[in-house]
Amino acid sequence: ADDRDRFLCFTRRAAVDVLVEGHKVAGSALRRTRAATLLHGSALLARSAHAPELPGINDLVSGRLHADELRCAWLAALQHRLSGAWIASAPTADEQRRADELVDSRYRSDAWTRLR
Repeated sequence: ADDRDRFLCFTRRAAVDVLVEGHKVAGSALRRTRAATLLHGSALLARSAHAPELPGINDLVSGRLHADELRCAWLAALQHRLSGAWIASAPTADEQRRADELVDSRYRSDAWTRLR
């Protein structure tokens, strides 16, 4: 099947995906403007009962990688690669309110989830 027809993103491949023994274990999308960089990504640490066909990093290599270790290493590598000022912060009250509104009005909707 064409990669675009596959439902789970970990069954699709892009040139920048992270592979271990031929299995996609991490992928992301990046949007960069003059003012900001937005990165969305996922990494599989272990096989899930919901998608047993997809092994995670810990299923493919010896040793155990923990989520906090991966997060710290990934952020350090991104900061080095992308340069710029990195600011860690919680959402403001207005940002959180708007996010909650979007969840309620759009993302909880089955119609929105199945829109394609």
